[in-house]
Amino acid sequence: MLSMRVFIMGSSGAGKTHLAQALSLQLRLPHLELDSLRHQANWQPLPNHDFRNRVAAFCSADSWIVDGNYSQVRDLVLSRATDVILLDYPKRIVMSRLIWRSLTRVVLRKPLWNGNRESLRYLLSSDPELNVLLWSWSNFERRRQEFDDLESATFNIRRVKHPHDIAELKKLISK
Repeated sequence: MLSMRVFIMGSSGAGKTHLAQALSLQLRLPHLELDSLRHQANWQPLPNHDFRNRVAAFCSADSWIVDGNYSQVRDLVLSRATDVILLDYPKRIVMSRLIWRSLTRVVLRKPLWNGNRESLRYLLSSDPELNVLLWSWSNFERRRQEFDDLESATFNIRRVKHPHDIAELKKLISK
């Protein structure tokens, strides 16, 4: 199989990790979820230098899938990517998915990365740095602008406008 390095971007709650996990299984490629590196115990961010070093090490491989949106490492991932998938769903879809996901995580106390859990206190916070719902809402248009800025790039870009298009994308990418 040819080298394939896939970078999946999208708003919080769009389904980046879900798609990355499915493609990782389908294509038998290692997967890195950027959130799992960035969010250390007690939600402390991994220092940028360490974050960049770990992402660079992962991306030095011949084939991989990375999902996330961190500007601190985007240049590293894009410089090696052969394919970029932009999950560019309508805001109503992203927000409804994110609300459901977040509430489920809070109620079930689902462990995330490095022992972290979403909390009701954070979901009720008025600080977008703590409240993932506010973060996604307030950064939605900025994320779309970032997608537009990538359109002139040299790698293969697949801009997915609706979740119903994912099945077709999985068929195309496996060819």
